[in-house]
Amino acid sequence: MSVIHVVMSGVIAFGILQFFPLDTPVKHAAMLLCFMPPSVATYLWVEAYRPDDAPEVAGFILISTLLVLLTVPAVLTILGT
Repeated sequence: MSVIHVVMSGVIAFGILQFFPLDTPVKHAAMLLCFMPPSVATYLWVEAYRPDDAPEVAGFILISTLLVLLTVPAVLTILGT
């Protein structure tokens, strides 16, 4: 799920940004924001309403955050060229 999250973030951001006439710095900022990891608020909601699924969500958030740490430098490099 974490890999799908990172890949889909890029695909959706790139697809959406093709339709809006934004300046280049704004497009780059929007693309970077799309690559942010999932929120801890997601975990808190799951823990409150579906406690059996909380460990899996915590793992998803952890792995997604680690993947984002690896992909954001690559995204910044691509956007910088």
